[in-house]
Amino acid sequence: MSCCAISERELLRLYSEHTSLHKKLNCLLPTLLFCEETIEQQQQEIKIVRENLQTQSRQATEALQRQSEDLNEERKRARQAAKTADEFRSQQQQLQLQQQQHSQLKNEQQQQKERQQQQQQQLKSSETHHQQLAEQQQQLATTTEKQAAALQQLQQELVEVLELGQQQQVLLQQEKQLAEETAALQQQQAADVSALLAQQAQQKQQQLLQQQQQQEHWDEYKQHESQQQLWRKQLEELQQQQLQQLQQQLADWQQQGEAATRSSMECIDTLKAQQQRQQQQQQEVLREQQSLFVQLHQVQQQQQQLQLLQQQQQQLQEQRQQHDDKVKWKIEEELGQLRKRLVDSAAKQQQQQQQQQQDTASPAAAADDDDFAADTPAAGGAAAGRVQQQQRTLRAAAATRGRSLSEDAAAAAAAVAAAAAAEAGKKTRDRSPLPAAAALSSRTPAAAAAANLLLKQQGATPAAAAAAAAAAAAAAAAAAAAGAAPPSAASSPISYSPGARIDLQQLQWQLQQQQRQLQLQQLEQQQRQQQQQQQQQQQRLRVSQSCGREPTMWPLGEAPSAAAAAAAAAAAAAAGAAGAAAGAAAGAAAGGGRHLGGKELLQLAAVESWVLKAKMHVAAAGLQLLLLKQQKAAKKAAAAQKKSKNQQMG
Repeated sequence: MSCCAISERELLRLYSEHTSLHKKLNCLLPTLLFCEETIEQQQQEIKIVRENLQTQSRQATEALQRQSEDLNEERKRARQAAKTADEFRSQQQQLQLQQQQHSQLKNEQQQQKERQQQQQQQLKSSETHHQQLAEQQQQLATTTEKQAAALQQLQQELVEVLELGQQQQVLLQQEKQLAEETAALQQQQAADVSALLAQQAQQKQQQLLQQQQQQEHWDEYKQHESQQQLWRKQLEELQQQQLQQLQQQLADWQQQGEAATRSSMECIDTLKAQQQRQQQQQQEVLREQQSLFVQLHQVQQQQQQLQLLQQQQQQLQEQRQQHDDKVKWKIEEELGQLRKRLVDSAAKQQQQQQQQQQDTASPAAAADDDDFAADTPAAGGAAAGRVQQQQRTLRAAAATRGRSLSEDAAAAAAAVAAAAAAEAGKKTRDRSPLPAAAALSSRTPAAAAAANLLLKQQGATPAAAAAAAAAAAAAAAAAAAAGAAPPSAASSPISYSPGARIDLQQLQWQLQQQQRQLQLQQLEQQQRQQQQQQQQQQQRLRVSQSCGREPTMWPLGEAPSAAAAAAAAAAAAAAGAAGAAAGAAAGAAAGGGRHLGGKELLQLAAVESWVLKAKMHVAAAGLQLLLLKQQKAAKKAAAAQKKSKNQQMG
């Protein structure tokens, strides 16, 4: 009974242990499956590593083959160098032969020099002989001709000898060049040999380095195997985190893409409106330019008219100068004639005075004789009456002569005053246009004073002086009238009215006003351009501040990681910033009513392209999420299949 009881207890214990073991086995099955999966993955990774090692070994063998090929090539090069050395030796032998030939040529040259010396001696002897034969020319004419021919031949030989000397110099230069070339070839050979030795040493060092690198690769492979297990666990955790992050980023990016599309459409609408406004402004500017061109054409026509009027003025001034010159010439002629008349009249007057003195002296002597001779008073009275009559006749003659002289002096004074007034009028016309009354008032006293001075110098009567002053005043008035009126009225048929001066002044005033208007318009245009440039610069600053950084691309083929997630988040933020910048730029342009230029349009187009790039990044992230989901689903399906197989096997 005790044995049976023990056996039952043992059976119960064994059953309990069996059940516990069965439970433990059931618990350990998934871990075993997971371990088998990990082992299979490790085996696959080991295969991959082996393949990598095989590829590396292949690459190493290929590198060794390449090195062997390089060595063979170097050997070939060494052989070629040996061949070149042999060729160089043959060249040296040829050079030696050439040197021997050159020495032979030198010997020949020495022989030729000796011959030349002999020929020179012969020439000297022939010259002495020629001097001896010169005394016997009449007898030896035939012999002299032969000797002249011989001399010509000798001269030709001398020329040939000189040419040979030049050839010798050329040969010497060639020898120097050959010696330099041989030295350079020897140096090149030595450099080639040293380079070959250095290459061989480098190749040996490279082989040692490759062996060391292979050992290092093997050590790195062992380290990678130990690290791969840790990396697998970390990868699974990162994949789960990245899936969640990518889902969130997809939702954010979709929202941002919709906002970017809206902002881009708004930007396009604002750009179109701004383009229309700019076209309208350009049309207005073109119209203003056309009106300015018309005004400029009118101004040019007016300038041409002014030039014509100025030419007419110049012609009139020339005619006036010609007329003044003629008047001066006539006045000078009249003054010369008057001076001659005055001189003649003065001489006649002196003669008449002398005759009168003589006449008065003779009757006085006769009267004294009569007084002494006659004693009666009747005879004395008769003599006194005769004397009085003679005095009256002399006074009358003197009065008539004095009047004629005073008239001539008055006429001369009037002519002088008229000439002075004409010169003064010309000067005043050239300097400043004074009124006629002021000119007349300023000229008449000067003319009267000039006439009075002339008459006083010549001893005229006050009545004659008054007449001369009146004549001078009349001449001054005539000169003033001539200064007021055009001087060419009497001498030329051209009419000159003061209305022409008024027209010229009006045209000048109009031209000045038009020029001022043009300057004001140019200033306004410059101010508008400056304002537009300032607005453009402000818009550029806003766009550059809002679009400060550019999104980075995330390649599709790479495995997702924390850096990739950060790049995707940065792309999303950049896309949002681009959309916000585009919307801000469009709102600023539409609200402020500003006109964008070509550069602003290009910047907005760049913002739109940036938004499109952000959309592309969003689509790439979506594709990566889909790939990750597919990989996870494939892994789950493989694990389920393995579990079912293990259950069937168990």
